[in-house]
Amino acid sequence: MIIKEIIQNKKKLYSIVAVIVVVFLTLIFAFSIHWNRNADPTAYVGNADGTNWKGYQSGSLTVEFNETANNNSRKTCKITSDNASYTAHNLIFPRTIQNPITNLNYEVIEIGNNAFQYNITIAGSITLPTSLEIINDYAFSECASLQGDLVIPNHVTTIGNFAFSNVGFAGTLKLSNHLSTIGESAFYQNTFTKDLIFPDSVISIGVQAFEYAGFNGILRLPNNLEILEERTFFQCGFTGKLHIPATVTTINEAAFGNCSKLTGDVIIPNSVSVIGEFIIENCENLNGKLVLPNTITSTLNSFSYTALTSVVFLGENLRSSLFSSWTFCQSHISQFIFDGWNSTPNWNVQNAFAVPGSDNGIVRSINGNLLAETALDVLKGIGLPTGWTAA
Repeated sequence: MIIKEIIQNKKKLYSIVAVIVVVFLTLIFAFSIHWNRNADPTAYVGNADGTNWKGYQSGSLTVEFNETANNNSRKTCKITSDNASYTAHNLIFPRTIQNPITNLNYEVIEIGNNAFQYNITIAGSITLPTSLEIINDYAFSECASLQGDLVIPNHVTTIGNFAFSNVGFAGTLKLSNHLSTIGESAFYQNTFTKDLIFPDSVISIGVQAFEYAGFNGILRLPNNLEILEERTFFQCGFTGKLHIPATVTTINEAAFGNCSKLTGDVIIPNSVSVIGEFIIENCENLNGKLVLPNTITSTLNSFSYTALTSVVFLGENLRSSLFSSWTFCQSHISQFIFDGWNSTPNWNVQNAFAVPGSDNGIVRSINGNLLAETALDVLKGIGLPTGWTAA
């Protein structure tokens, strides 16, 4: 009798242990799923209808399944690594992946760091799952054979550093309506076409995020952005006017450098206090006026090699010490206008208005007062209005 009870108790204990193991594996589970060759020219990470597994070419994918103890809670998963080799034209991700232990479907909400990095065998476009929320660092970096349009699903809030760098997309880019953060060099070195439209939900765009990223349409920046980082849009092909939102406080070095197809005016909003060097250098088709507010506190070496024709200084707080002999180097500026000033400022003209090496070398008028015909004459004090001094 005693022996029988011991055996029964052991069976109960084994059952409890087995249940605990299953629960543990269900809560935190990394599983390698092997892909089988499929004749379909599209490689599906899941079925074409976005449900279960099908259509992998070779290799394996690692997935982390996550859920809380409450079975009614949301079940999600993260694709963490990929060692597959594709020969298909396109790659389509599912909205859900089936957990092979529970046979329940888990929503794909995250693609992990380096998950598909260097996978040059993806030779077509990619379709990301509509459930996706986070694309981590280097997720698709160096996938040099990717092509076509890229649509970031509307639930995505974060795109990590270098997530799509050096990929080479040759189509359009559509960003998520709920996107908040774009990491450093996230779209560096691509060949996107048409417009780049940011939703107003974006509050952070990283250094060099769109450097050498292509485009041949308009640029619309988000209305909640505060900092334009270094070389964010360097050498992009945007056309039309440059509009800087009134929320921006800082424009860092070469933010729009070499964007040679931008045209029209450059109006710096009065929210801006810091401007880095060369922010529009070599934007040779910017051919309107430059408006500078009196809120700027940084030295200006920022507006060289453009076709801007006039500068408007707003308010009386701008100091000549903020300017250098390179501020307007190789520009076409011929007029300086002081809007809202009660008197002509007593500035060092050499620093404030020299245009060294410009095509015409002419500063023609200040507040409508005709000056000498060459910058050299201006520097000598010839024809200066009353109250002006030359270095």
